[in-house]
Amino acid sequence: VRTYVRTQGSTKNVSCTAMRARGTLAAAAALAAGAPCRPCAAAEAPAVFNLRVVQEFAHDTTAFTEGLVFRDGDGALLESTGLNDKSFVRVFDVDLGKAELALRSSAKLPSRHFGEGITFWNDKLVSLTWKSGTVHVMDQHSLEEVETLDLDPGMREGWGLTPSLDHTALVAGDGSSVLHTLRRSGSRLAIQDSITVHDCANDMPYVVGINELELVPRVVTHPAMPHRIRGAPAASEELLRRRQFDEVLAGPSANRTKGPPSDLIWGNIITTMCVAAINPDTGAVEAWILLDGIYSNWDKFRRVANGIAFRSVDQTLWVTGKEWSKLFRVELEAHPSPASANIKERCTTAWRSFSFNVDTVVGRQQDPSPCEVP
Repeated sequence: VRTYVRTQGSTKNVSCTAMRARGTLAAAAALAAGAPCRPCAAAEAPAVFNLRVVQEFAHDTTAFTEGLVFRDGDGALLESTGLNDKSFVRVFDVDLGKAELALRSSAKLPSRHFGEGITFWNDKLVSLTWKSGTVHVMDQHSLEEVETLDLDPGMREGWGLTPSLDHTALVAGDGSSVLHTLRRSGSRLAIQDSITVHDCANDMPYVVGINELELVPRVVTHPAMPHRIRGAPAASEELLRRRQFDEVLAGPSANRTKGPPSDLIWGNIITTMCVAAINPDTGAVEAWILLDGIYSNWDKFRRVANGIAFRSVDQTLWVTGKEWSKLFRVELEAHPSPASANIKERCTTAWRSFSFNVDTVVGRQQDPSPCEVP
């Protein structure tokens, strides 16, 4: 059943979810009058976790962190920073016996480019920019630029970046609730597919403001699943883990059905201390990670939580934020009372940029929403 709302002399057919998100007076009146909505699909509530700090490291308070990723092999940490004429990619050596990371090298982006998410792809380092539509491809060791690519114009902004599950493509966000799968087409990274991130159990059909991204093994939030294979070389562990995951789920049969993905995409939600662990196949949030309590000197508009990195060489999880004084190595702890966590209130972004206001964001989403029965 659809609800018809009259606005400015025209009749518009929209879903109740879209009307609630837009918050228009006409929508409010229609809902208050008991206008029918499509029923919501049943959904399992995501798990909720707090963080426990294992170790603290000093972090540069001038670093407007936009991307954080560890390099396989040597376990070096790479960080990208934003702001025009202040955007860098920097490489740090990690020594767990020291409280400060050692800067190994850095590269500055062109002054007109605002640096955003970074990740490794095809043995190169790929760096998004915010509004310039340019993607920098660098040598992952020397940071020398190899080439530049154009970002698909369907992505109006570049935010977070991480590999796809099979590492043959990239997954990128644009600040909305949509994650895009990108593949190379000539000199462009073109959108191949898109998913809408949602949490139906917490009445969040569109999880807006997805910022920095990281592909994290599902076992971090779902410990019953197999993960580490003791003694396996770091370079081959990823493939072994994926194979083991599939076989345990469905048995070593050629006819087995596809199980849940072996990794989830974690994304910071801008202006909040929340991280969403997202199913890359469906867009459903499978877990929420709450950063409350690990760092007090944050705010919603500049010193926001941003930066998630999983270090495969020792299976550790790291987080930080823009202009934070600390970088944290952390572990997850189950929230003692998930039902009282107030996820919708706590994890809904206050971000309203000129290019992504409420109507624009909702207007780009699917209708019916992922939380409504078609």
